[in-house]
Amino acid sequence: MKYLAHSTGKEIYWRKAEHAMKVIDNHCMPDGLLPIFVHPDTGDFRYQEIRLGSRGDSYYEYLVKQYLQTSGDEQIYSEMWEEALAGIQKHLATTTKVL
Repeated sequence: MKYLAHSTGKEIYWRKAEHAMKVIDNHCMPDGLLPIFVHPDTGDFRYQEIRLGSRGDSYYEYLVKQYLQTSGDEQIYSEMWEEALAGIQKHLATTTKVL
């Protein structure tokens, strides 16, 4: 959305995307892990299912992309990514045992 705002000269696109991210961030989800279903009117999470695969991975990918696309100016995305990465390592990732 930042690129669209830059390309069109219409900052409204960036502000709308930023608002959505602020609503999500304001939930202060433990370890930065978010359920995959968000109610479009309220911003509340509808279920507690957390995934890194289909329908869940895009959120985490865009945290990194938004940080990089803003040349690191939007530090909040780096912070959200680091928190989520720690949560993934803590709760969702396992190691393989070497035999």
